[in-house]
Amino acid sequence: MNTKQKSVIGFGLAVVIAMALYPPWATWCVPLDDRDLQVQYSWLFGRLNYPDCAEKLPWAWGLATDRLLLQWGLVIVATVALTVAFQSKDTG
Repeated sequence: MNTKQKSVIGFGLAVVIAMALYPPWATWCVPLDDRDLQVQYSWLFGRLNYPDCAEKLPWAWGLATDRLLLQWGLVIVATVALTVAFQSKDTG
């Protein structure tokens, strides 16, 4: 493994860790209405903003795992592609 590949893997790992520390959160009012579903980014142990309907209805929150997994997948695919692209062409 050459220096460029190590750099790409290190950068990809750092991006995945940063995404885990600043993930997407979904907030919605109960009962669930698609118009009330809001996705926001916040620190892992940070405070979330209330949804607009929170003044009238109870609200809930959760980690937007579908979006987070999609982000991680894209970063992992890009990291693997760049690692393969920077592979040395040694035949011996």
